[in-house]
Amino acid sequence: MTLIYSEQNVSGTGYNYLEYRIGAVIYDPFNFQRFPLDKQVLSIDIEDSFYDNTALVYVADLNSVLDPAIKVSGWTIQRDTVQLSTSNHIYNSSFAYPGVPQNSQYSYSRASFSFSMARPITTSVLELALPTIVLAALAMISFRIKMDSFDSRLEVGVISIFAAVAFLVNLDSSIPAGYFTLGDEIMLIAFAVLLYSIAITVWFHRYDPQRLPKFATQIDKASFAIIPIIVVILVSLVIVF
Repeated sequence: MTLIYSEQNVSGTGYNYLEYRIGAVIYDPFNFQRFPLDKQVLSIDIEDSFYDNTALVYVADLNSVLDPAIKVSGWTIQRDTVQLSTSNHIYNSSFAYPGVPQNSQYSYSRASFSFSMARPITTSVLELALPTIVLAALAMISFRIKMDSFDSRLEVGVISIFAAVAFLVNLDSSIPAGYFTLGDEIMLIAFAVLLYSIAITVWFHRYDPQRLPKFATQIDKASFAIIPIIVVILVSLVIVF
């Protein structure tokens, strides 16, 4: 922290003015449940460690703005969300001061600054939607392969499952562990479609290829037509809700 300007008794008002330049590494917990379409709020709270609000009170400068030069790599800063406010933070503690009752309260003035940022929507949608579309398309391809070509249909399904797992691992590796994200929900839909295509293939493999029931072809045609619609509806619901 560097003092860059100081003025005592500003214009005879009795106020003292101090201006500091502060450099700090600040940690703020993020919620990644909507990843990769998440929006995060960065906040900075300033509070004196010694003077309570009987000696020091912060007053918000409502003309404060975010420096236009500020950028966060991989994020879009939403500059219209900048907020600056002050409040009194109460501590129900005696801070172990000798002779002070244990049920004492101390109030400290706190200044809070925050702004929101979001991932670029175009990049995030492409990053999530494109692999999902490709995986769903692979499942659709298997429905266009004849039922008697069991090996070909199964290969498409199994390779697609491995590709989906690799994509999911890569997607989740960019955030801390322990979150079930929007990306995970959408990938579950892709996995369900792929597993359905494999299940249909394995189910009809128990029939003689030369004596497949007529409804086998009908199921393939219906799946090819209906599943893309179901996928679009489910993905839309997951994103919206």
